[in-house]
Amino acid sequence: CKMPKKGKGDDKKAAAEDVFDPVSVETKSAMTAILLLDSPEPEVQSKACEGIYKFAYKCEENRRVLLENGAIEGLMKLLTVEDKAIKRNALMALATMTHSPDVRRHLRTNRDDAVSAFLKLLNPEEFVTTHEFTALALSNMAKEFASIPAIVENKGLELLLEVMQEDDPDVQKNAVECIALLMQDFEAKGSMKDSSGLETLLQLLESEYAIIQQLALQSLIRASQEASNRGLLRELNALRVFVNILGKPELHDLHVLALHVISNCADEPDNLQQLKENGGLPRLVAFIADRPAPPEEALPDAAGKGGKDAKGKGGGGAAAAKAKGSAKKKKGEDDSKDADVAPPQTQPDVKMHAARAIARAAKSNDGKRILHDCNAEALLVQLLTHEEDRVRVAAAQAIAVMGENFLCQEAVLAAGGLEQLVKILRLDNRQLKESSSLAIANLTTANLPICTVVANANHGLENVLGCLRHDSEYAVSNGLATLINMSADESLRQRVLDIGFVSALLTPLGSRSAMAQLKATQAVSAYIRQPAPRKEFREAGGLDLLAPLLRSSTDEVRRAAAIAVSLLLVDRETSVEFYRIGGLEILQELNSSETKRSPYTEAAEAGLLGNNISLKYALSGKLAVTDRVPDLFYDVGQVRPGEKLAPLETYCAQPVNTRRAVLLINVQPAEETRTSENQQQDREVGTPNGRSRIKSPKGSDKSKSSNGSLGQADAPEKPAFSLPEDQNLKSYIDTAQSLMRECSNPREQILLLAKFVSDRMGGPIEHGQLMKFSYELPISQLKYSLQSNVIPMGLINAGIHYHRALLFKFLADRAGIDCTLVRGQLNRAWNEVWLTECDGARKYPPSEYVIDLINQPGKLYRRDSIEAANYKKC
Repeated sequence: CKMPKKGKGDDKKAAAEDVFDPVSVETKSAMTAILLLDSPEPEVQSKACEGIYKFAYKCEENRRVLLENGAIEGLMKLLTVEDKAIKRNALMALATMTHSPDVRRHLRTNRDDAVSAFLKLLNPEEFVTTHEFTALALSNMAKEFASIPAIVENKGLELLLEVMQEDDPDVQKNAVECIALLMQDFEAKGSMKDSSGLETLLQLLESEYAIIQQLALQSLIRASQEASNRGLLRELNALRVFVNILGKPELHDLHVLALHVISNCADEPDNLQQLKENGGLPRLVAFIADRPAPPEEALPDAAGKGGKDAKGKGGGGAAAAKAKGSAKKKKGEDDSKDADVAPPQTQPDVKMHAARAIARAAKSNDGKRILHDCNAEALLVQLLTHEEDRVRVAAAQAIAVMGENFLCQEAVLAAGGLEQLVKILRLDNRQLKESSSLAIANLTTANLPICTVVANANHGLENVLGCLRHDSEYAVSNGLATLINMSADESLRQRVLDIGFVSALLTPLGSRSAMAQLKATQAVSAYIRQPAPRKEFREAGGLDLLAPLLRSSTDEVRRAAAIAVSLLLVDRETSVEFYRIGGLEILQELNSSETKRSPYTEAAEAGLLGNNISLKYALSGKLAVTDRVPDLFYDVGQVRPGEKLAPLETYCAQPVNTRRAVLLINVQPAEETRTSENQQQDREVGTPNGRSRIKSPKGSDKSKSSNGSLGQADAPEKPAFSLPEDQNLKSYIDTAQSLMRECSNPREQILLLAKFVSDRMGGPIEHGQLMKFSYELPISQLKYSLQSNVIPMGLINAGIHYHRALLFKFLADRAGIDCTLVRGQLNRAWNEVWLTECDGARKYPPSEYVIDLINQPGKLYRRDSIEAANYKKC
């Protein structure tokens, strides 16, 4: 190229020196495109944005590269320029990058203005494509829950609802998707009513595009969780819209979503009542039962759709639709689906959610009443026969809720639901067993006729009892609840006991589940009432499982266990066994606690001691007026702290020693004595027939001691332990009763009985002569002759305070004289009585007196007198 010489050349005008000749640049690096974002030329910026958009669209790795090289900062600057095309292309790149969680995190933490910058681009003056990608960016940002408050606070919900009314389906799709995510925020839910957003969402249900309809329903599902929105939907009469969707097989992909909205709205009884009045509820019920439904009503017109053109649409629009999942795919375009018939595989899901919707609606009493009026029970019973387990589970759960109402119980019974539920109980499916057992438990509550139907069903009782052995705590609890409901009828209670209820009850009693423990203890109270079940429960080890529940950390379990124990401790055998396993210590521990003590624990302790008078006297040293000395009683003296009162057989088996003799009262027949005394000690001595034998370890026939020698199980069996009758004591009773018939004056009766006791025990003893009174030698001679430390009271003819006081209490109980027995120190004991007569005149309130049985038999000392105090110490 030759330079023209000065002063020479042609006449052509030279090019301007200050103009840069155009240069075509082709770059293959994303970093170069990022640098070009700072170019002062709009066309370069636009081309750079378009190149970054295409690069970001390809993969997640590309979006991460753009983030690391600072593309976000350059693109964010371009969102504020005046050129709409540049803003659009920059936004397309940014919106595509927000698919990356890292990009969203960067915008949320480093760019507080990102959300507000996006929302400004929803201005009506911007391109439709700008609105489309703005909604896409906001939708991606809303996937991070932390970004939702920023969108709501900047009025993003209102702006999205406005652009959602545009005709462009991609704008609608992105906007409604963002709104569906915003509905996770409770403030956004509350703003829907004020923003007329529900009406806009209802209009989208008319869209030709399935994705838009689905997102609109998802938004309505979350919005309807707010009470004010449910009320507005009722005012808009929108519930019929969702029911009509259910009646269209071609909308099968929307059925479950529509049912979710109905389920939420059904929380309000007013909504359910409106559904009933406008025919929507009968249509819903008919849909569940696959029956022809009443004619459907037309969906509301989608009013308010705008007619804006798509000016500015372009700039990679086809690729954008692919990047965000375009809504522009109409129903029926998929050749693999028939648009006129709902696929069979979707029906179980729909039926399942429909049953759940009914269950939710039935939670209120008004809801149960409305559903009952529509004969919903019969339809739920029909679903129990469905081939899909999940449908049957949902139906059983709905029946369980409906079954809390008496009218619904009768309707389920009339529809044959009890037989179906009992059959389902036999299945191994865990959820089916739980739901069906719950339904039966609720249906049998306070309804004995239904209890009878369940019991009379084929294997009805066996199936219910089988729930107690299941590994599900819910099935166990429900089965026990059903059996507790049946216990109100005596005949049903006996039938349950006859099929092995007591042995089956041991499993839930030993469960670690507080729910199962609670129902099991309640079942003990309901069934273990009579002597036979009580004995079976005792011998099966039920008390060993029940006692630890008194220490349960769950208040309800501890309370129920205390009630059960208080009801069990009504006989001597059970009280003795409960004492043997440490039950008294547990009750005393509870009653010493301010927080755990209750009337039931106190009643249980009183019952244990009241039915084991020997134990009560050994522990407390006092018997009240109401504590009647039984026909079989023994006194070993005061039991020391930490020691336990041994069974009578143990004392009888001990070799003769020099310790205090055990005083025995026995006026029972010989056979009865052997049964009551020996068999009650089965666990102490090893066998139910009372023979002194140690049990073999479980799973073995023989037991060996630690040194390898054979244990007592291999020794020859000893004769059954028995006690001879005390004929002398029986004659004492006859004499005492005849003395009481001789006079009617209480003082004279006490005097006669006291003299009689004193005569049988060696007669009166003068003051100061007690130490010279020989009573130990005769008793030692009795021990030697009987070769036993246990001495029958009728054989003692020389006794002091504790002998005489015990004999007086025993005879007074049978002669009709109310008195107490109090143990003192140093072998002292005395009796106290209440009298209303003083010197022949009645005096109220009654006065308490101590009876003299030693010095002046029959003399009465006022309890607070010096004479009484001296008598107790003499």
